[in-house]
Parts: sequence; structure tokens; C-alpha cells
Amino acid sequence: KTARAMQLRRQLAALALGGAGNLPDAEGKKLADQLQGELERIESQRGAMLSAPPAPTLAQVLAALPADAALIDIEPTIAVDLAANATQLAADVGPIVLIFRRDSRPAWVELGSVKLWQSDVKALRRHLAQPDGPVSGLARQVYQRVVAPLQRHLSGVSELIVVPDMPLHLLPWAVLQAPDGKLLGDSYTIRYLDHPRA
Repeated sequence: KTARAMQLRRQLAALALGGAGNLPDAEGKKLADQLQGELERIESQRGAMLSAPPAPTLAQVLAALPADAALIDIEPTIAVDLAANATQLAADVGPIVLIFRRDSRPAWVELGSVKLWQSDVKALRRHLAQPDGPVSGLARQVYQRVVAPLQRHLSGVSELIVVPDMPLHLLPWAVLQAPDGKLLGDSYTIRYLDHPRA
């Protein structure tokens, strides 16, 4: 199932980067929805299997991290408006980024409204599909929205272990550009995990 999940992620990334070939937009979207549905079913089954063994303690997680690494766990948030109706969810809630380092207390950062940066992430992915397209402006914008808020917790870090949430799991973090023009991939080794327990 893990291999199939990885294959589905690659196919979804290819579609996001314009890899639908000659398919009309509607068929490309239908295919993407089917792949996403299958991926969600696999992840749900995998999550159920992962929940069976006891969860590692925070001390075990921190001890497993390399000394110069930071685990960047991006978690979705759900807000419920209890005053109106317990089933009514706030429509625009951004994710929380949990930052774990071996010798530091865990930290967390709110990325803010998804509406502020989701369109930039999607636009950057589209531009990356065009080899001659200008991406530096978008790469800087996404850096400012997603990475800059984390920087104060990354002093002395040379490796980022990223557990991304949608839509950030299709984002190639290495191409994000700091204000000084340096790419994130030039400053850090970047690894991805599909689940914090991994």
C-alpha cells in the first residue's frame, strides 16, 4: 500500500504540473479526483494500521532526530462555530506547523488563512511545469508565506524533515526562494515523510 500511495502521489504531482497529456481539462480533473480518492482511502487504511501500535513518546521522537535536523509537521486545523451550530465549520482555517528538534522544546507556528497562500502555491506549481516560465517571484512569495514564519525556530538546522499537508504535499520546497535569492534547497537538505510516525 505504501508503494501504491507513493505512485499515486507521483501521478497527482505530474497532473498538477501539467502532465495530463492531451486530456481535456474536465477529464484531467476527473482523473485527478479519482487518484486523490484512492490515495485518501489508502491513507485512511494506513492510518488505522498505524494507530494500532502505541504511539512513540515525544522523548523517543526527539531522540530519533539528527542533531542538526528539524521535523516540520504540517497539521490541518478544524474550527467549529459552537455558537451557531456544532456541525458548522469555519471555512478558512490555516494549518499549524509543529517544529520538533532534538535539543529544543517543540514549537508551533500558525500559517494563517489558506486563502492567503494556496493560490500562490498552485500558481508556482503551474509555472514550474513550464521550463521557461518565470518562477522567482512566486517562489519568493510562497517562501514568505510558508517558510519565513518558521525561520526563528531553525537556527543551526541543516536538514528539514517535512511532513506536508494538502496542498503543500505537492510543493517542491527546494525551489522556494529566500529574499536574498538563495533557494531553500541550497540551504537545507530536505526530506519528506508521509506521516510523523515514519
